[in-house]
This record gives sequence, C-alpha cells and structure tokens, in this order.
Amino acid sequence: MSLTCPQCGEQNRDDAKICGMCGIVLTRSPVATQASPVPPQVRQTMPPPPVSGYGYGPMQQQYVVYAGFWLRFIASFIDGLILASVGFVIGILLSLAGAGSENTGQLVGIAIGWLYNALLESSSAQGSLGKMALGLKVTDMDGYPISFGRATGRHFAKIISAIILLIGFIIAGFTEKKQALHDLIAGCLVVKK
Repeated sequence: MSLTCPQCGEQNRDDAKICGMCGIVLTRSPVATQASPVPPQVRQTMPPPPVSGYGYGPMQQQYVVYAGFWLRFIASFIDGLILASVGFVIGILLSLAGAGSENTGQLVGIAIGWLYNALLESSSAQGSLGKMALGLKVTDMDGYPISFGRATGRHFAKIISAIILLIGFIIAGFTEKKQALHDLIAGCLVVKK
C-alpha cells in the first residue's frame, strides 16, 4: 500500500511521514489511508518538514532536502568532464615523459578519481566540484561532515553500484532519503545546502 502526496502526486511508502519528492507533511484521516489534501494557500506558507531520526547532529533542528537522482546525475556528469580533462592532460604529460604505459595511466587515473572525490567530500566544502556547483553536500547520517576514510569507502563502494548494471546509482531515485547503494554502504547522505 502506498500514500499519494496531495501536492505533487508522488507515491510514498504507507508509513511515510513526509513526501520524499516535495517534502510536505503527510497526514491520514482515521478512515482514509491517503494523505490529507493541503489547500494551496496553506501549502505555500508551510515550512519544509523537520528532520526526524537524526541523533544530535547539525541536521536535527534543520529542514533537510535530499538530493535526488537527477541532481546527482548532473553533478556526476560535471565531475566526469573535470576528471576526463585532468586525465587527458596528465596522460599527455606521462607520454612526453616516457612513462605513459597503459598500466601506469590506469593507476594514475584511479588515484586521481579517488583523491578528487575523497579529499573534496571530506573537506569543508563537503562535496566534489560538481556537487558544489549544484549546491549539494555529502554528510553522515547525523548531518556531520564525513572523514577522509568514510569518503574513501564511499568512493570505492561506487564500484559495487556500477557493476550491478548501475542499479546501485539508480536506486537513489527510489530510496526514502535519496541514497544510492554506495551511500547506504558508507552511511552517507547527499543533501542540498
């Protein structure tokens, strides 16, 4: 059984308290199991729902908007362009230096991708350049910045998300907190700033 949001029409789990798409508070009447409609004049003045279930982190008293699949896809696309450009330049430099074997290039590429993501996501910016461009940040489940170790785990968990036909990435569009498989593995969230 699912709850239909009266504002955006999103299908939410039956036990959902807030709409996963637009964030309005879902209520039930004693008889019906559908969300109670919110009049448009009230809907426009309603604040986003408060975060529930967070320990004592910075997001406990804030309103949180989770970054959905398409925002994350665009951020990843931007990061991919940046990494491809850097990889191209480094590949040329390695070739000119005579150290441009295929294995060397692959190892350098893996190291650059890892350091790019792990260093930026564990920094005060809390996100890669693509995420920063879209106003997104990576946090732990309580809203705190993640450590370099957790960012490293999250980065390499993306391999699992990818090898299962990209389903690990796609599930970000369907999970309650818009988490991809690598977020679930690392205990992370991607939220709007």
